[in-house]
Amino acid sequence: LLEGFEDTWSDWTAQTQKEYTNLPKGKYIFHVRARNIYGITAQEASFPFTILSPWYTTAWAFALYFILAAALISMIVIIRNRQLLKEKRILEQRIADRTAEVVQQKEEIEKQSGELASKNDELEKINNTVKAINQEIKFENLLQSLMEKIRVIKSVEKSTALVFDKRDNLFKFKASFGWDLEQLSKVQFTLEEAEQRYLTESQEIFEDIFLRTNFGSWHFLPGLESIMLPKTMIVLIVRVENKVEAFLILQNIVKDNAFEAKDLSFIKNAKEHIISAFIRTRIMEDLQSTLQNLKEAQDQLVQSEKLASLGALIAGIAHEIQNPLNFVNNFSALSADLASELLETLESAKDLLSKDTYADIEELAEMIKGNVTKISEHGKRAESIVKGMLQHSRTKAGEYEQVVINNMVSEYVNLAYHGMRAKDKDFNTSITTNLDPSVDKADIMPQDLSRVILNIVNNSCYALDEKIKKNLPGFHPEVVVSTKKIKDKIEIRIRDNGTGIPASIREKIFNPFFTTKPTGQGTGLGLSLSYDIVTQIHKGKLEVESGEGEFTEFIITIPEKQS
Repeated sequence: LLEGFEDTWSDWTAQTQKEYTNLPKGKYIFHVRARNIYGITAQEASFPFTILSPWYTTAWAFALYFILAAALISMIVIIRNRQLLKEKRILEQRIADRTAEVVQQKEEIEKQSGELASKNDELEKINNTVKAINQEIKFENLLQSLMEKIRVIKSVEKSTALVFDKRDNLFKFKASFGWDLEQLSKVQFTLEEAEQRYLTESQEIFEDIFLRTNFGSWHFLPGLESIMLPKTMIVLIVRVENKVEAFLILQNIVKDNAFEAKDLSFIKNAKEHIISAFIRTRIMEDLQSTLQNLKEAQDQLVQSEKLASLGALIAGIAHEIQNPLNFVNNFSALSADLASELLETLESAKDLLSKDTYADIEELAEMIKGNVTKISEHGKRAESIVKGMLQHSRTKAGEYEQVVINNMVSEYVNLAYHGMRAKDKDFNTSITTNLDPSVDKADIMPQDLSRVILNIVNNSCYALDEKIKKNLPGFHPEVVVSTKKIKDKIEIRIRDNGTGIPASIREKIFNPFFTTKPTGQGTGLGLSLSYDIVTQIHKGKLEVESGEGEFTEFIITIPEKQS
């Protein structure tokens, strides 16, 4: 066993020697044992020894290797440095010569660049501004984009566009950057007033471009006292076919003589592009308005044609049903009279018949009378539906008229209430009206819209009556009617605190023939007809909000003017 190299003893053999090769450096102990033929093992012998490292792997050998490598590298570096220094002196001379050339060329280029810089900057600003405003199709977007892009002139702190409004024949602020447009919108000018304010004491430096630096006579406008006085102002007049369409007002608030010659040159060169954009967007706006009007007219014609076709179909069906229905109603009433006469005749012949026979005949007569009475009731119900269909099929209600909405609403709300009172003297409810005084006349078909008011208020009264019958403690029936002007539209709200409409049927209430009233009390055509009148004839909206058992509110929204 070679301790330090092996872990186990070798097998017993007859050999008396053991060879080891490539032993690594280190300390070892060689152990030997012998055994005779009788199996007796002799005492173990051991021999310690040490394997040393080869000389070329010693620390002195590695130190020698390092010294030789360092010397070789140093020689290479010294030789290369000498070559680089020689090349550097040659290169420095070449650079010095070339630098003198470049400096001279640079001075010439800088001189030319200085002359072109302002022109290039101005052209780039004009190009970016023109690109931005040419992307706009809507006139309002063009104005706002122009107000923002014009601030490429660094001296422009505030900018506004005073534009001619065709509808009012006045100049109004339509766009602004830096000022509150909502505050500016309170002010309006005639042409003479605008020229007086913005051109008086201004110097016309180019055609339709004015510069003002003296604001001693500048006065505050009513309601705009918080607007600061400018120190310097440029006004660009936009003319189309020799007519003033707008004043573009560029202001600096803090600096006298803020605008430089290059700024004035920029405005001069951009003026034609701005005017072209004005003309283009105006034409597009007029064209879009015309197309929209044509589309609306086309849609209205198509809808009218559909309604006319549907109305003709409904009218035809209703008329066809009317004739047999009249026979049903007439003969059911006649049969009821005959049944009554039969009972009277039977009573007079009571003594001629047996008791059982009389009872049987009397029962049959009563059944016949009850049946024809039911037939009569349902016939009248069908007759009311046919009348509703005929009313629903009407395709033309008249012409649009200018009507004071508040007066019409008050009149027909009261009419519906008193109509309900005429049917049921015990019915009573409070009517509250909140009419917006700013609501004036509107273009409507009064016969049709008044029918809508009547239908909805009648439904409210019916819902209130149903809730009154429940005898709920503390319940006070009320109908609240309000009007409100919202920009160019008028809103009419009719609210009651009646039974409400369940969410499950709320989407069906405008469907023809859908009703929640008991048989004989409603045709299911009132709200359907009202929806068509508001949406199709008056181009508005009819919406409903409700809480079951709490309230129902109908919201009518119609345009103030019909295009």
